[in-house]
Amino acid sequence: MKSMVVQAKDNEVMAAILEKNRLVELYWHDPRRQRLEGNIYKGRIVQILPGMAAAFVDIGIRKNAYLPLMDLIDTEVTEGDEIIVQVTKEEIGRKGPRIRGKISLPGRYLVLTPFEDQIGLSKRIEDPAERRRLLAIAQALTSSEKGAGVIVRTVAAGMNEKVLEKDFQNLRFLWKQITEKSLSEKAPVLLFQECALLETTLRDLFDTKVEKIHLNQRTLYEQMIFWAQQYEVPLQNKLILEEVPDLFQRYNLYSQIQKALSPRVYLPSGGYLVIEGTEALTVVDVNTGRYVGDHNLAETVRRTNLEAAEEVARQLRLRNIGGMIIIDFIDMIDEEHRQEVVVQLKEGLSYDKVKTEVFGFTALGLLEMTRKKTRETLSSLLESPCQVCEGRGRLLSKVCLIGH
Repeated sequence: MKSMVVQAKDNEVMAAILEKNRLVELYWHDPRRQRLEGNIYKGRIVQILPGMAAAFVDIGIRKNAYLPLMDLIDTEVTEGDEIIVQVTKEEIGRKGPRIRGKISLPGRYLVLTPFEDQIGLSKRIEDPAERRRLLAIAQALTSSEKGAGVIVRTVAAGMNEKVLEKDFQNLRFLWKQITEKSLSEKAPVLLFQECALLETTLRDLFDTKVEKIHLNQRTLYEQMIFWAQQYEVPLQNKLILEEVPDLFQRYNLYSQIQKALSPRVYLPSGGYLVIEGTEALTVVDVNTGRYVGDHNLAETVRRTNLEAAEEVARQLRLRNIGGMIIIDFIDMIDEEHRQEVVVQLKEGLSYDKVKTEVFGFTALGLLEMTRKKTRETLSSLLESPCQVCEGRGRLLSKVCLIGH
């Protein structure tokens, strides 16, 4: 069972995705925090670094944005040039946001790619006949739009041509507004701001698997009804209005969020994970803990690792961990057990909308995988580094303080 809990409180909106009543994803919008991901800017190139095949672009915020030249439509640029770019990654720590010149405008069913004339289909649409039908519709829609392409999203499966055409025309109109503003404004300037959390949550996260959406405010209810009518989504019977001050407390979400901020995660059998992040990668260590098993060592290790694989997939989504990930499962002698663990991990990751790739075990018995970096991690969203220990999590002992 998959459900959503959306809460408005003190001008903030929080959206939680639950699967089998367990928190798997959390989104938070605070109007005091400037959200950049998805925004489109007209920026000015202030520095080109040939040795890094990259450039820094002034888009009108505190830090210059980082632009890999391979992400430009036209790589022949010079310092001082004005270009249209889109933010793909929020600024983190001392690093400015990451941008690209390949623009994409997501709708409910389609993504418009105005600088690329290709048509793409979501890999999650598996039925061959449906893929052919959607491809034909996409080709017909783009035939009169020179130089523009589309990506057909997973939720487009089963939708009729009229609905898809309406989504496409809305995206075309939006792109027209953006290009007109880019011609009349000087860089740096914001051309398009990504939608508020409520709309992006419905647009990108709501699917047919969501059975219920719990809301704590009538205004949210009315906004969702309006959105559903606009995109012809049968949503009304799934909405449950519960006008209470704190819906997250009612569904015990705060305790789950608190656990997701801890490095240690306990497994049902008594084993546990330790999740530690560095700037370059994230390491997950699997331990048997107090679980001693019922039969033999191999079976104890197998069961703990299978539980760990399922929980790792959930924690990566919940904490929004991206980049390189190394998982140190408990050593397994049986190759069949290793493959079982890999299958279990991939099964858990199949529910993740963010792109992941599992490479398997190394010669040292470590499992390597990657998860695409998107928005901020849960930790960076909800926590700030300690000023005393500078984020290391450790303080000098009394011995080291002698003489100071």
